[in-house]
Amino acid sequence: MLRAFMIVPLLMLLGSASGASWFATSEASAAPKTIAIVNLSAEPDSTLAAERARQLLEKSSGLRANTPGDLARALEGALPAVGPDALVLADASEALAAAQKAFAAFQSNETRTQLERARRLLFTLTPSEDATKLLAEVSFRMALLHLRDENRGLAMDELQLLHRLDESTSIDPVRYPPDVVNSFKAAQRMAPKDTSATLSISATDDGAAVFLDGKAVGSSPLPQLAVTAGVHIISVAAPKYQAAAQKITVDAGARKQLRIDLEPRAQTTRALDLRFQARQGGLRETDLKEAAAKVVRLIGSDAVLVIRTSAAGHASASMYVPGIDRLSFQHAVDTQLDQLFGLVLDVQRPEMIDTTGPIRDVPWYKRPLVGLAAIGGALAVGAVAAFTFSSSDQTPPPRDLAASWEL
Repeated sequence: MLRAFMIVPLLMLLGSASGASWFATSEASAAPKTIAIVNLSAEPDSTLAAERARQLLEKSSGLRANTPGDLARALEGALPAVGPDALVLADASEALAAAQKAFAAFQSNETRTQLERARRLLFTLTPSEDATKLLAEVSFRMALLHLRDENRGLAMDELQLLHRLDESTSIDPVRYPPDVVNSFKAAQRMAPKDTSATLSISATDDGAAVFLDGKAVGSSPLPQLAVTAGVHIISVAAPKYQAAAQKITVDAGARKQLRIDLEPRAQTTRALDLRFQARQGGLRETDLKEAAAKVVRLIGSDAVLVIRTSAAGHASASMYVPGIDRLSFQHAVDTQLDQLFGLVLDVQRPEMIDTTGPIRDVPWYKRPLVGLAAIGGALAVGAVAAFTFSSSDQTPPPRDLAASWEL
């Protein structure tokens, strides 16, 4: 019996240790958690801070930074002063300037290439006043090119489109030759007023906004839209999709069906946009948390390391964990990032997110799964010991009552 009771603690210890070993092995074999880095600081050193954070993550056991590439650069680079749409507008303006330069040098092919590039860029934007004015400018420059190449019919189409896009446009008779001025005025006079043509417009996303020559006319599906004969630009825009547009020609009295397929917005564009929106919101705590939550949904990371500017004016970092849905305290990038990494590895309760000291590993005997393994092992060992004790031949000999009495 003594031997049996001595075996019980030993087997309990072995059962607990084996449970701990299994748990540790299982934990070690788990895939590393992905941490996205998003730079929401406007300070010049923030890019270096994001790069430093990536280097430390790559050296950390059980963690890894999100895959390097265009998306990582869109999240970790300097906080943009303007949104993605403004960047596209800038690229379109640059292409338009290059077209004007090529036109002055009598380079027709280069002029056409740059004008078509500018138009393609503008077709990816939701129509706005600035984008529509640039489209009108592209039409005017294209008309000048067609007139030089003696394609008067194409020139008149572009000039009519110009007047539809910008009704207030005018021309300086001193700056342009008589042929251009006369064609401009003729297109203005001959702009058809008859709206007997009909368009039926559908898009990938029901409820997408539909625009005719830069002006909102309803939502898709749009079964019947009366238009004038001639050249038009139909644009469609919807949340989470890249806006799209088509240049079409409609004959008088025609009935035409048009479907515009929308592509999801690129991850890099959405990443730049969410950072710009956080900047527009003033980089308040709620804006930072919302931006981090959007990053999690965008790339599916386990957590987000948010680079921001501390009260002292230096770049610092906070950790956002989706299950807790809040930001941690700010920590220095160079010296205290290990504390933030610990939040991702050992999060147990919401209150642990506001730790100010280093995160230490939780002992094996405090981990729930290990505790259950130990208890299960102990119960199993106890049952075996009880069975051994009950079945062993250790019955004491009969007591001699006479001898006992004599004592």
